[in-house]
Amino acid sequence: MNLITLDSKETHLLYTDQRLFELMQRAVPGADYGKIKSISEALYANFKSRMYLVVGEGEEGTIGIIGLSKAQRGEAEIQHFALLESVDKIEVGRAVFAELKESRRDLAVLRIRVPHEQSPYFRKLDFSIRRYPDNPYGLDGDQCTLKF
Repeated sequence: MNLITLDSKETHLLYTDQRLFELMQRAVPGADYGKIKSISEALYANFKSRMYLVVGEGEEGTIGIIGLSKAQRGEAEIQHFALLESVDKIEVGRAVFAELKESRRDLAVLRIRVPHEQSPYFRKLDFSIRRYPDNPYGLDGDQCTLKF
């Protein structure tokens, strides 16, 4: 998997990429194109240059997107939004908000492979998901933390 910075010219991918659109529909049940587009634009306005596409290798296509709100002392919080259809297959399955809501777990730890910004090599990050009740975007409202 590759982590690609999403710039302002590419925000249309958030609602035109078929796999991302399907993930958004699962995270926001019953959402139509207009609602998904408005949520996507609001998310991008919040994260700006800290929003990334997670792109698979070969035929996998786009796997998901994450938005980093801030990073300090080696931790980067992902607030409001993280859609990943698959993670490191050796570890644990999927982290889609709709599924996390159904699991009723207080904490889920997954592992995903992403490249560090300063290195051409992949490194593993622990992907922890905690309950966070209020969310202005209508998504499940889990707060996620990436530990470097």
